[in-house]
Amino acid sequence: MRSQPAAFRMQHWSYMNIGYHPGVMEGFSGEGCFAEIEKKLGYRFEMVNGTYPASVAIGNPMTFNLKIRNVGFATPFSPRTPVLVLRNTATNAEYKVTLESDPRFWTSGGVVTEVDENLALPPNIVPGTYKLYLHLPDAAENLANRPEYSIRFANNNTGDAVKGYNDLQHTMTVTSPLSTADYEVTKSLTVYPVPTNNELVMEMENIQDLTVMVHNSLGQQIRLPHTAPAPDKIILNTESLSNGVYFVTVEGGTIRETRRIIVSH
Repeated sequence: MRSQPAAFRMQHWSYMNIGYHPGVMEGFSGEGCFAEIEKKLGYRFEMVNGTYPASVAIGNPMTFNLKIRNVGFATPFSPRTPVLVLRNTATNAEYKVTLESDPRFWTSGGVVTEVDENLALPPNIVPGTYKLYLHLPDAAENLANRPEYSIRFANNNTGDAVKGYNDLQHTMTVTSPLSTADYEVTKSLTVYPVPTNNELVMEMENIQDLTVMVHNSLGQQIRLPHTAPAPDKIILNTESLSNGVYFVTVEGGTIRETRRIIVSH
């Protein structure tokens, strides 16, 4: 019986009739594999991590990179259109961007799928601070806005039960459109993955010439070992940090940028 989950995975099971044969079901339970079968029938998506910009100017493309692990036995049958939702933290106004990735191809069996796209912000979006969510609604028009029909990640504390969204655990600033001159002198700091585990990658033009500082939520500075594989990249070793919220700052001359990060081992 213990080999059954492997067989279910190889055959991509999505459905099992609980009333089919009591002896078989009792055998699954007796051998301790029923709970795993019940949990992994069909698809089961877990968010691994994501990389998103800290700020985007209106009119500029937004980079979006999300890694999803499907630990279920199968993939969705029906088409689903992933939607990035940007919720204004001050007004709760929502703006939506459709992704091209198809969840029917988010491979099962524990495989990690990378959703990597360049997105255009909605033309009517206003400058402000936005929380990012991923919505996987039902394709049927009469079910699309019903949260119980939306796919939610298996991670803890990422589900929005009211809307059926998945919290990407990232806040982004949308700024006014940049002029050509402004764009040429802007040095944007990118940090990833979000949340981070044992390493935090920081990318910025000539970042090796700048001072990098890390502070905890109490404002205490923390010194971390790091490597610098390229002039525009620094990798901080964060494995010694406890789970929680921290702030990384780069500064030098007229440049000073701070990013809020979450460490989750």
